[in-house]
Amino acid sequence: MEYAVLLAAARASLRLLDADPVAPRRRVVFAADVDDAGIRVRDDLDRGVVEVTASIPLAKIQAVHVDDADAERAVAAAADVIVESDLGSEDAAFIVDGADGHELLWYATQELPDLL
Repeated sequence: MEYAVLLAAARASLRLLDADPVAPRRRVVFAADVDDAGIRVRDDLDRGVVEVTASIPLAKIQAVHVDDADAERAVAAAADVIVESDLGSEDAAFIVDGADGHELLWYATQELPDLL
């Protein structure tokens, strides 16, 4: 289940990249332990989506997952067509799947200063 959630979050980050054309073209996913009171289910956005409604202290972050530089071209292409993929375009879905083929790197929270 954790891997499926990681992939869903990575795909969701493509939508954020699409909305911010100057952001570096790398998917970033933070894994954190959050109490149920700190989230709101957003099935109106997509199945299983939650919105974090509370601040998350760094101590609650368990890991950070980030694309390697080698994935930037595929991620950029996927971000450009993610909306079309969401709307059912098979050609766009093929491009988005190309980004999904790049595994996200795992970083411990102690490595965040080096990552930044």
